[in-house]
Amino acid sequence: METSPPPGRAAPSTISSSLPSTPLEDPALALLLAQSATLRSGVALVRADRFSVQWGRAGGGTYYDEINDRIIIDRNSMGDGKKLAKSLSHEIGHHKFQGAEDYSSRAAYVHRQLRNEGAATLENALVRAEILAAGGPDIGVSGRNSAAYEWIAGEYSAGRIDRDSA
Repeated sequence: METSPPPGRAAPSTISSSLPSTPLEDPALALLLAQSATLRSGVALVRADRFSVQWGRAGGGTYYDEINDRIIIDRNSMGDGKKLAKSLSHEIGHHKFQGAEDYSSRAAYVHRQLRNEGAATLENALVRAEILAAGGPDIGVSGRNSAAYEWIAGEYSAGRIDRDSA
């Protein structure tokens, strides 16, 4: 006689087989990856550079951990393709950023950090635009000035400004 799990709970075998072991294996991300060449190439770069993309603690946030060669995605994003694509594209932007560390002054350090954040935000905005153009959902752009970031990404994509200006 087969017994059913209590309401609201999955059977143990269902839990282990249905949860993706990494964010890149989450089925919710698959369609959005197919809609963005920039996101696909970013994932390929991360893999080529032997970085891992791992689930982090639920509520622990998403971040780029260059020291340990990994990108951490908040476990609360599991199953939410839009959150995954938004977070992953932003962190890949940090990975792609090539600005050298500059500790010559406080201003130089802050300027470099802001450029790094700008590169990550631009990557997120470019991926968003590609997904929208392919008929996908709006993944959004991180930050409180998202409309301005989207406009800047559009100017860059149209060739009216260069990447450094963006």
